[in-house]
This record gives sequence, C-alpha cells and structure tokens, in this order.
Amino acid sequence: MAKGARKLQSSTQPANKNWQGAGALLAKSSGVIGVCLLVLLAIVGSLNFFTNEKTQATKKVVITGELTYLPKAQIEQILSRKLNSSFYALDLEAIRNALLDQPWIKSAQVTRRWPYQLIVTVTEQTPVAMWGEYQLINAQGQLFAHQGFYDGAKLTQLSASEEKAGEVLRQYRLLSSQLSRREIEVNSLKLSDAGTWSAMINDDVLLMIGHTDIVNRVKNLERVLDTGLEHQISQINRIDLRHKDSVAVQWKVQLERSIASS
Repeated sequence: MAKGARKLQSSTQPANKNWQGAGALLAKSSGVIGVCLLVLLAIVGSLNFFTNEKTQATKKVVITGELTYLPKAQIEQILSRKLNSSFYALDLEAIRNALLDQPWIKSAQVTRRWPYQLIVTVTEQTPVAMWGEYQLINAQGQLFAHQGFYDGAKLTQLSASEEKAGEVLRQYRLLSSQLSRREIEVNSLKLSDAGTWSAMINDDVLLMIGHTDIVNRVKNLERVLDTGLEHQISQINRIDLRHKDSVAVQWKVQLERSIASS
C-alpha cells in the first residue's frame, strides 16, 4: 500500500506544476494587457487633447502700441475679419499684412501667447506735415492717406508732385531751421511743376524763393532781416528772393494803396 500511495503522489506533482505555470502565465498576460490598456488610454487622451488644441478658438486679443490718431476700433475691425479660424491655424503673416494695409500703421507684429492669446503690437505713423488735401508725410518722406483721422491744422502744408516728396521735406527742414532762429514760422512750402519754390511764412507773408540755390537765397533774406526788417515782418505782404543778389519787398500798405488807386 505504501508503494502505491507513493506512486499516486508522484503522479499528481506534474499536474500541480502545470497549473502553477498556467497561473503565472495568466498573471503575466494580465499585466501586459493592463499596461497595453494604460498606453492605449494615454494615446487616446493625447489625441483628444491635441484635437481640442487644434480646434481651440482664440480667447483673447491684446493690442499694444501708442495710438495718437488712429482709433483702436479700426485695428479691432481689421482683426475681426482675420480671426475666423482656430488659434493654431491663424495665419499670423496674413494678419500682419492686413494691418499694414491700414495707412496709419507703420509697422506691426503678431505673435501667439499661451493660453490662446494673440498679441498685436503696432507702431503708428508720425506725421510731420500735410501733403495736399488728403495725405500726410512722415519723417522718412513717405506719404500716406490720413483718412480723416487728422485735419492737419497744426502742420505745415507741403505740396509738389509725389515723387518729389523727399526733396520737398528736406528743403522744408532746411528753411524752417534757418528761419526758426528768428521766430519766423514756415506755414507752407510748394514746389511748382515748373520747379519754382515758394513758401508762406508767419501765416500771411509770401516768400518767393526761385528755382535753385535756395540756401544762399535764404541767406540773402537773413542779411536783409538783420537790417531791421525782422521787426517789420508783420507789415510785409511779399518777399521776393528770385534775384541773385537782391531782395524785393512788397509792403501791405503799398499793396493797399495800389488796390485803392486802381
């Protein structure tokens, strides 16, 4: 009997080992499946996150830069036409170009800032003079339409053909620098199609300069002003500098007498 029992016991040992091996395999398989499920969930979660990110709308637009003439509403109107896609799909260069199409905007930068903010930085044009009726000119001699946002009341009026804008601005600066030392204000400067320069000073005194050699002609004027004419400028109607070595003056009284006699 003892021998039979030992045979029965020995025959059950391989079966127990098989069950133990199957259990270990199942445990390993469950662990692998669990890890796979976690990885799959992570992938799905990431896909959902990035999908939401790609379709997320812009939540805030920040406009920076000092605006003196151009209303901020004009910039907001431009931007509203360009914010028709998701935050990450926005064409920043197209937005920038749309801003630069506005004459008053000299330069523009558009950048994204998380979370879902659009930062718009603009530099406004700085007008130094009026050009004709509808345009202004900046310090670089560039013309731009004022669009009714500035009436030019306090600016000097410059006029000529548009390709002469830079030259007229340079001559204005020169003339203004020479005369401002004597507290004489240049109200307007004009270059005619024939190439003749003329200016209006102190609101109602016509200065006829001529074609060329403007610097020396204005120096002639300064020499005449030094003789005492500077203190009588309000009584003058016209100063003619077109003669090389002389200055002709027409007085307001002289003009009034001429008008009365006619």
